Amino acid sequence: MDPGLRRLHDEWLVNRSSKTFPTSVSIDLLDYAEDAARWSILDVIDGGEAFYVRMCGSQIVALVGVDFTGQRLSRDLSELPGIAIQNRIGTMFRTVIDRSGPIVFGPKTSSVEGKEFITLNSICLPFSDDGKSVTRIIHALAIVPSQ
Repeated sequence: MDPGLRRLHDEWLVNRSSKTFPTSVSIDLLDYAEDAARWSILDVIDGGEAFYVRMCGSQIVALVGVDFTGQRLSRDLSELPGIAIQNRIGTMFRTVIDRSGPIVFGPKTSSVEGKEFITLNSICLPFSDDGKSVTRIIHALAIVPSQ
């Protein structure tokens, strides 16, 4: 696993401790300034019926071609470019909510049209401000170097 993704996952585990989820404030973005360009941070609305994008990192913006920061996304993520990316990202978000735990995804080739040559690893981590349900997701990407 990419070292930045591993570090984020390890911190999530430490902050979770004996709880189901860590709180969203347990990860300090300043500690991850060099990695945050590869992150998206989303608030989960009504158990996953919609998402509010708090931050869409610059490397994700460069990959998908759109900055979704400050936007509300529907459950089906129809706002994302292309059905393949809608399905892949939607599956990751629904899985992390349904499992109430982190998921690692990849390596997979990019589902962004015109960027299928890029291989990605990603991790989705759930956070909870009420201790019961997923209220925030951090999704982090790592581009796998070409062989």
